[in-house]
Amino acid sequence: MKILQLAPQFPFPEYNGGRIGIASTFKQLSKNADITLFTFSDVEIEEKYIKEAEKFGKIIIYGHSTKNTKIRILKSIFEKTALYLSKHYSDEIYNYIFKLCEKEKFDIVHIDHTAMAFYALRLRINFGIPIGLRLHNVEYLIWERYYKELAFYKPHKWYIKLQAERLKRDEASLMGFMNVNFPITNDDATKAKAISPKANFKVAGPGINLENWNPNRNPESNCNLLHATTYDWRHNVNAILWFLTNVMPNVKNKIPEITLTLLGKNPPKKFFNYKELGVNVEGFVPDVKPYFNNSNIFISPLFVGGGIRIKILEAMAMKLPVVATSIAAEGINASREDGLIIANNPKDFENEIIYLIQNTNIARQLGENARKFVLENYTWEKSIGIIYETYKKLIEN
Repeated sequence: MKILQLAPQFPFPEYNGGRIGIASTFKQLSKNADITLFTFSDVEIEEKYIKEAEKFGKIIIYGHSTKNTKIRILKSIFEKTALYLSKHYSDEIYNYIFKLCEKEKFDIVHIDHTAMAFYALRLRINFGIPIGLRLHNVEYLIWERYYKELAFYKPHKWYIKLQAERLKRDEASLMGFMNVNFPITNDDATKAKAISPKANFKVAGPGINLENWNPNRNPESNCNLLHATTYDWRHNVNAILWFLTNVMPNVKNKIPEITLTLLGKNPPKKFFNYKELGVNVEGFVPDVKPYFNNSNIFISPLFVGGGIRIKILEAMAMKLPVVATSIAAEGINASREDGLIIANNPKDFENEIIYLIQNTNIARQLGENARKFVLENYTWEKSIGIIYETYKKLIEN
């Protein structure tokens, strides 16, 4: 089987959930197929990461920026297509992919994110190739939730609302044209089906590479909170600022020895203003596992998002109980007994963290339960296996 994978970003190194999902799909499909990854980048990628990717298949990196520039935003007001989609598309790029398909004669086009769906749709029209869309998120919901979070007096609220409405319409149409759509959770499948009822959906959940997440916990760490993400996305920044403002001071007042370590690319300078609360801003680190081993609670206070938080699964695999908002935990069908604790307001976050710190044995047992839950429910072999077997049937038919 020859597969063309279209992704909006080069996924190596795998430092956030989006990259992990794309890279893991690429690596798993390569075990049974000849796969070519076509992706965008507007910066030069280090040779070592390209070589790492080339162990699994052919790599094509096309120079293209998908940043929301002022000119793009202004133009998008007058366009019919949602900005999220239009900024990823150009006829020049399509012509390049068209020539690639003429040469390579792919059996399947796999798309990561609806951002790349226009390319696949045109390829199916021109070549008759079956196309599958990996819905890492139902994208319009992220914009819709963002719009609803904004105060009514914010001048860009109307623009976000407009983009959410356009994206909802465009996503519904694109999903309907796919041979198959792969939502990442049952929740996302239900939401996608609601706007595109005639589309074909098959849930293929996320996973983790279990061999990379073997805990070796430091038994002396019992007052250390941890959060890991990438801070290029404003909603991740807002989530941590909310926690630092509304939760951390009260926890620090009751447990003076408490610390919070923040891992992730491009942390904003304002995070460094909270050192007196025990906040350690580490930023990007090549190996996060030592930090997981030296922590005892993982937090995820997200209020805008979609899909699933792979970092939560990784934390659970490392035997960390997780305290998260409902949106952050969305799509993970774990209970409190499985180590995933829901808190949607400052007081609940504070109470849950203090309870876990003061009840070490319970926290450790929840951590054990969390790893067991992930082992039983989330592996890339199982998830991508569903996608591969579906593609086999599409080709045979």
